[in-house]
Amino acid sequence: MHMDMPTAETRGGTSSTISRTARLLCGLALAAVVLCAYQWLELVAIKSGGTAPLCNVSETVNCAAVWNSPVSVAVHHITGIPIAGWGLTWGVVVLALAALMLMQSTPTAPAGIPIRALQLTIGVALAVCLLLLAYSIAIAVFCPTCLAFYLLVGVMTYMITRIPAGNNANWLKAAGLSAAVLIPVLAVVFAISLYSTRDSFAESTPSPQGTTSSSENPLARFLSSQPKDLQQYLSNVLAEYRHTKPGNGGVDATRVTWGDKNAPVHLVEWVEIRCSHCRDLHKNLDQLRELAPPDAWNIETRFFPLDSECNSSVQRSPGNGVSCLAAKLLICLAGDQKEDAVRAALFQNQSQLTTASIWELAGTNGIKREKLQPCIDAPATAKTLRQDIDLALQYKIEGTPLVVINGRKTVALPHMIFALIISQGRADDPGFDVLPPPEVAGNTDNQAL
Repeated sequence: MHMDMPTAETRGGTSSTISRTARLLCGLALAAVVLCAYQWLELVAIKSGGTAPLCNVSETVNCAAVWNSPVSVAVHHITGIPIAGWGLTWGVVVLALAALMLMQSTPTAPAGIPIRALQLTIGVALAVCLLLLAYSIAIAVFCPTCLAFYLLVGVMTYMITRIPAGNNANWLKAAGLSAAVLIPVLAVVFAISLYSTRDSFAESTPSPQGTTSSSENPLARFLSSQPKDLQQYLSNVLAEYRHTKPGNGGVDATRVTWGDKNAPVHLVEWVEIRCSHCRDLHKNLDQLRELAPPDAWNIETRFFPLDSECNSSVQRSPGNGVSCLAAKLLICLAGDQKEDAVRAALFQNQSQLTTASIWELAGTNGIKREKLQPCIDAPATAKTLRQDIDLALQYKIEGTPLVVINGRKTVALPHMIFALIISQGRADDPGFDVLPPPEVAGNTDNQAL
């Protein structure tokens, strides 16, 4: 009986292929680590009130909307690590396994266990990526950096499945190797996640009413406790706020959703129910309610739906009626104790909202459609919404949310809002002196008409 034995030449070819594949996998895994690190840093920046990432192109192509989607939030809440952190963990594990595959493979014996471990690890990632891609398709919002990660996983899947692991490569041992690499990496990433998401804002907030030491300025203490880069950002924002001329108009008591109408700090917010940053602002303001009493500040809620059906300043319409219905429904609930709960429910489910689900969510909070529908259809409600839009345009709205404090436009950053609450609305409070000099002069163009 004749048997074809592998020659030195064929063994060398296989070894060369394995070595080349291992090096390529190391490079692709490193690219995945860098990509996920970028996503994580941008996510932290968004949560801290920073600017939107560059991959926020439109309502459909929007990284932040995907990162803040219910699935992403749930994964972060349940595991303590955001999806970007899991991607980074996976990239490091693949990098380590690919390096092990490169080191252990010989011309006569490929590193069967590391190859099997890579096939298992990359295969699991491919399944997760397909599920996440299906979710993006379902909510009709896509993240370019996420798609790039999915592509990397797809390429790595193709490469590793073409490498034979050998008959002696036991799947159970491969799973054990993957776990042995995963556990220490996961421990480090979890520690990083705890540090990056710790709420320094809540930890460092003094009472607006004062501190235990009469000689200590509570505003100065709060600002001094913030990171240096945030202090610089607050200084820049404060300089712009000081140079902004106050707009006209006082407190509209009928639109105040929280606080004493005579409080020294009057905050007006313009929100769009499908806006992820508006949802974050809502959560931050909820936290501030627990830190500052209602006689220190108040909130007036207005709406700026990004839908040409009810907002002529917007060029496009998604055609689903969600933004317009939500705005009118919440206008009709002004003064109702259930308004805040309904608004919170709408924000929480914003990526799946339809006109039908809006009514369902309102119904779960005790709102009867037959009682509210006449108000929604009333010309007076449409007029109120137009007034909201016109006032936002006077403040030269550039996007949602828009925040105006005591007539001056500012950023939707909880640290800035809380600083003004502590100072009782005084932008010249001595406590602000602890901030570094602003990097740019105040922008005098940022003012109400």
